[in-house]
Amino acid sequence: MDIFLDDRQLASTAETLPGAIADAMAEAGDRLIIEVTADGSPIPPQDLEEPPQTSPYAGELRFTSADSLSLVRMTLHEAADSLERSLPEHAQVAELFQVGDSAVALPKLTELLQVWIRIDQALAACRKVAGVGLRDPGLADEFNEAADKLAPKLAEIRDAVRGQDFTSAADVLAYDLPEHGERWVELLRRIADRITHVGADE
Repeated sequence: MDIFLDDRQLASTAETLPGAIADAMAEAGDRLIIEVTADGSPIPPQDLEEPPQTSPYAGELRFTSADSLSLVRMTLHEAADSLERSLPEHAQVAELFQVGDSAVALPKLTELLQVWIRIDQALAACRKVAGVGLRDPGLADEFNEAADKLAPKLAEIRDAVRGQDFTSAADVLAYDLPEHGERWVELLRRIADRITHVGADE
């Protein structure tokens, strides 16, 4: 089985997917494996979660890697861009609630909340990347403060919708979340620009 990492063939004798993954990860070092293809097609997610022992797994396996720092920065900037694009929609959904059109507003609200959820997921994923950290205590404190202030507002919307109190949901959407959103767009971008390899000099 031919095994490649970023178009470079590895001197690997692995014939199973678990063996190939181990060899590719060892060769990648601090870089992250972001894509795996077998004979030109993406490997099914279930095979990555529980790699089969089929031997040989494929004729050719290709692993694509990325620098961990660049990947984290890209993830955070993409989250900021997604949030920035959604900001005008907060007022639009609030207006729908205010005029009593909850049937149209609720699906749009779900999409907005998904944007906030993806930001949380992006931050969680970034925390799991070994060797990358934020060497700026002041910015870390600012992030924690912003998170503490945002959580109650998202909870207010959730509780208001559950209680069908759409007027309260509209108020949070129109007057609170846009301000939080603008702060988070700026904060995510600053975090992205201030992360570094742990132990690296500024």
